[in-house]
Amino acid sequence: MRASLVFVALVIALAPVPGAHAEDPPQPFQVSKDGYRIKLEDGLALASGGELLITRRDLEDGFGVDVRRLIPRITPRSKRARKQPRTWLLCYGDACVRYKGPVEGADGYESFPLSKIARAFRWKVQREGPIVEIAEGGGGKDRRSGKLGDRIPDLTLPGLDGTPRSLRALRGKRVLIVLWASWSQSRETLSQWAVEWKTRASKGLELWAAAVDIEGADRARSYVPPEIADRVVLDRDGVLASIFGARDENRFALIDDLGLVRAVGENPDTVDLAWIDAHLLETPREATEEERRTPASPSLAELREAAAKNAKRVEAHVALARALEASDPAAAIASLRTAYERKPKSGVAVHLARVLLDTGNLPGAMKVLDEARRQNPGAMWLRRQYWALEQPDRFYSGPIDTKWQAEQKKQEDLEWGRLRKANKKPKKDR
Repeated sequence: MRASLVFVALVIALAPVPGAHAEDPPQPFQVSKDGYRIKLEDGLALASGGELLITRRDLEDGFGVDVRRLIPRITPRSKRARKQPRTWLLCYGDACVRYKGPVEGADGYESFPLSKIARAFRWKVQREGPIVEIAEGGGGKDRRSGKLGDRIPDLTLPGLDGTPRSLRALRGKRVLIVLWASWSQSRETLSQWAVEWKTRASKGLELWAAAVDIEGADRARSYVPPEIADRVVLDRDGVLASIFGARDENRFALIDDLGLVRAVGENPDTVDLAWIDAHLLETPREATEEERRTPASPSLAELREAAAKNAKRVEAHVALARALEASDPAAAIASLRTAYERKPKSGVAVHLARVLLDTGNLPGAMKVLDEARRQNPGAMWLRRQYWALEQPDRFYSGPIDTKWQAEQKKQEDLEWGRLRKANKKPKKDR
């Protein structure tokens, strides 16, 4: 009888507490943030080593942190993604951070180290015994790029009819961005993307079919299925291709309701579509009018001042050029040449080539594109855009001449390889 009582007492003592490890029962912490007491459903747990753990539920309900899962892409050729640790996106205000492998409590609750969360969002944490005080410290960094988990930059691109379309205006919705071009085999996949989008439109999925085509609407329009004509935007400067670091124009990205890049792929195959469907199971957060509103553009005087003060900042010269294109193309070209000299990025080069093309300077545009493709030999979309301008019959008179492209690429690779070898500086004698 005595042995049974001892056994029951031991089981009760070792019973797990939500959000904590069985060997480290939670302490009765009192948590406040910016002077206000926060009620936590699960409470903080004290892990080995003195680390404070907080559950996902308390992060979301108590602190207002948006916690989302980054779903790994599973390809038929590799199952490695299944063995990767769970990756989470934690967003607070405008800042979002990636976190791999949360500590799991004995009851299966996902818990996160409070110190790492605080460091990411620049919170100041002070602990004296059971008293934990948290204060705002200026917010975390709002990372803007085309990488998984980052927030995509705010973009406004024209539609086929010239109407500006803002990506920010779609905040609160999921957006499927599909890159394609009239000079690429990707033009053949538009009909399939149209079908796949229509089957998912009822789940709140929007479509941006971005034509990475320097020649604009007149060249792209003939390849657009009528049912998605109002979903096509013109990316004449290759902005999206540069954001996503695409080597090829055949690319897609899924942007969630917070503007975060949740998936990036290449083809509308069954694996990628299943990946998209997994994200569509999430419940989107409704955006406010303020979040959807595009910020007012700076005045021309402000842009001139910014370019003068930040002479080495490429973005300042590009922004000034965009404002000058319609009224003063020559000044826009001069500003873009300054930006290109500072940093010969492919995005700036295509922008400069496009403005030159619009002003009737085809040889100048070809020269800039030629320099860009030589500096970025891996970016096939730059090569194909150049070839389409140089020899349009191989792209638009019928099916795209892929055999000629393969031979052209081989010749260019050999020629550029010899030039790099000839221009390579000899190593100094040791």
